[in-house]
Amino acid sequence: MNKLSCAKDTLKFPQLRNNSFIGSFPSIAKFTSLKGFYADSNKLNRTLPGSLATLPHLSSFGLLMLNLANNNFSGEIPNSVAGLHKILYLHLNHNNFVGGLIFLKNCTKLILLDLGNNKSSGEMPNWVGETMTKLVMLWLRSNELYNIPFNMCHLSALQVLNVSGNNLSGATILFQQFDCFVPWERKVPDDVGQLAMLESLDLSRNNLVGEIPTRLSDLSFHSHLNLEEAVFHAPSLIKLKPLPDVFQIQNCYIFCSILASGYNIFVTQFRGMETLSYGSALCCQIVNSKWKLVEKGLNSCQSRVSSIGKVGVYYTNSTISACGPVRLYAMGRVQLRGSKRVNNLKVFCSGSYDGYVSGEEGARDISGIGEPATKVLVPGIPDDLNGESGAPISSCFWGWKPKLNVHYEKAGCGNMDSPHVLFLPGFGVGSFHYEKQLKDLGRDYRVWALDFLGQGMSLPFEDPAPLSKEGAASNESICSWGFGDETAPWATKLVYSVDLWQDQVRCFIEEVIGEPVYIVGNSLGGFVALYFAACNPHLVKGVTLLNATPFWGFLPNPIKNPRLAKIFPWSGTFPLPSSIKRLTELLWEKISDPKSIAEILGQVYADHSTNVDNVFSRIVETTRHPAAAASFASIMFAPQGELSFSETLSRCQANNVPICLMYGKEDPWVGPIWGLQVKRQVPEAPYYQISPAGHCPHDEIPEVINFLLRWWIKNLESQGSVSLPLLEDLDSKKHTIIDRELEFPREGSRKSVMVRFFASNFSLWDKIRSSIKFQSKLVDVLAAKSQ
Repeated sequence: MNKLSCAKDTLKFPQLRNNSFIGSFPSIAKFTSLKGFYADSNKLNRTLPGSLATLPHLSSFGLLMLNLANNNFSGEIPNSVAGLHKILYLHLNHNNFVGGLIFLKNCTKLILLDLGNNKSSGEMPNWVGETMTKLVMLWLRSNELYNIPFNMCHLSALQVLNVSGNNLSGATILFQQFDCFVPWERKVPDDVGQLAMLESLDLSRNNLVGEIPTRLSDLSFHSHLNLEEAVFHAPSLIKLKPLPDVFQIQNCYIFCSILASGYNIFVTQFRGMETLSYGSALCCQIVNSKWKLVEKGLNSCQSRVSSIGKVGVYYTNSTISACGPVRLYAMGRVQLRGSKRVNNLKVFCSGSYDGYVSGEEGARDISGIGEPATKVLVPGIPDDLNGESGAPISSCFWGWKPKLNVHYEKAGCGNMDSPHVLFLPGFGVGSFHYEKQLKDLGRDYRVWALDFLGQGMSLPFEDPAPLSKEGAASNESICSWGFGDETAPWATKLVYSVDLWQDQVRCFIEEVIGEPVYIVGNSLGGFVALYFAACNPHLVKGVTLLNATPFWGFLPNPIKNPRLAKIFPWSGTFPLPSSIKRLTELLWEKISDPKSIAEILGQVYADHSTNVDNVFSRIVETTRHPAAAASFASIMFAPQGELSFSETLSRCQANNVPICLMYGKEDPWVGPIWGLQVKRQVPEAPYYQISPAGHCPHDEIPEVINFLLRWWIKNLESQGSVSLPLLEDLDSKKHTIIDRELEFPREGSRKSVMVRFFASNFSLWDKIRSSIKFQSKLVDVLAAKSQ
């Protein structure tokens, strides 16, 4: 590798990653245009040169990115690395580097620094917070560091901080508006809730101690908190506010005294632990195997440490009965038999049961926040086999721009006085994915489904970058459009990006539909729907998100981040660069393989009895279009939109655009946590979590999605005089979480799913308290105790 040589005056971003290169760091001093160097995931070893003699001019080169992660480098990182004045991204993680961090002193422009999983030791220098103020992500996990200085406060842009697995013993850090850290002997004050930009914080595996601040839940970050293996004192635990569901506080000792709550039943809970109090005495203590909770009752001077099996339940005489009968819902399969009674609690079960375990009639959730799972019968999808015909579907094309023809399908155009409903598809599919909505909802509404440009049947009719005759003769293996060296005039600025798609939706509504619409999007379609609504609120009556992806695009937006965007030489335009052509051919060969398509469908559909034959055949058909491969490359390398998902939510909220969330719980890609994040930012949005259902609930359980959509639209059209779906007999202001079993006919039999509704006053602690997994374990324990 030391003999590396090529176009030394033009090479900018050599990619040597994921190989098996061995030996020392290569000499690349002659590459005078170098901007980034990637040699991660190899077997490079030895130490970096003390003077970096092989890299004498990196500073003048303006090196922006250096990735040497996942190798076997050892020794100290030489101080001469400080000469990398322009470095933005530095990955040295997963090596065996030792020593301190002095080499970072002059790297003042760093945005991302990853030194995790090395053997760096000592304390972090004081100048880190003074000179590295642009840091956004800092990973120091699994080293031997033991201090963080006061002036870390100046890292005002920091969003990710991971110092897990170090020697940060003693008391935890003090954060106050993220403007100081204090010595470890102090406790954590209430001002911990005033962090500014931090999105993720990991202090786990440091043997931290101290008091849990009551304002912990005021932290502004949404993504991740990990305090694993800490020991906290929480004298005022019941004052804590809801914590996001993504927080991880496992294997954590909590010492607390439970005070009178003033409610019939009061629950304070972190993930994996729950403590219930009733009146002025301890009612019930739940201990997960990953927790050890030490509680001290008001009438006792003796503490008890509880941990029995997977879950231990401790209660005094009749304390559970005081709470009333209990209804529990099981996420897994509950192995119980017979009828078990614990005080006034009666649990009915027989063998293995999917769904829920019921208490006596009128029972409520043990946390006091749920409702009985009333069964609701909903209509099936119209089917010619049962004599019920659906709305006829028309397939159409709209000539948006020269050579850019947009395919769409419509139904119910005769419903002249009814609202318009527009469906936007996910990545890799098209309007055909909404056939069940068009047939059913088309009987009541004017329904439209659109194919995004570059997907479905909206792929171009002509080659955007045709091969020359000479090129075609010499590249017989390339049979796809878009692989030529010159762009057709009509495709000069063509990039299949979210900005193009939201503009496509805007023009389609203005020119074809002609009226504001209710817009529904699944996956990518959900992202575009929200993006469009944020930019064009006057054209939107409401947005429904079906497992919407919360991000799209990898490259920076040239308008939002022009300087960063210049680093990347290609951003999805035609023609494709030669290196991208080869990469696309290799990827496309795998992605378009029918076996791969079948595997993906098997992942995203939770109910494998769902017939996906039509979806499978239509996807395969699309992959055979000559423009499909190049369109895929353009989509993958297109820049991000000008607005982030969070920014679009804020704009919609500011413009009073109604939002409804319907998420399949078993989605392996966009799990319920993303829906809960939206719910947290837009509390007034009704959120329906459906199980079992995966990434495409509209196709997997169309009966349920169509039912919920109908009633949500009726609620908005009636300005609230018609109740939200599933709330006909309930006041959502009094109930934070409501469960319903929805049953529907399909192919001569009946099927059912559980739907959980989260009201406007729902908090994430309500979600934790009513955790289905926790309750299924509780059933086992209560039954065992009654024997």
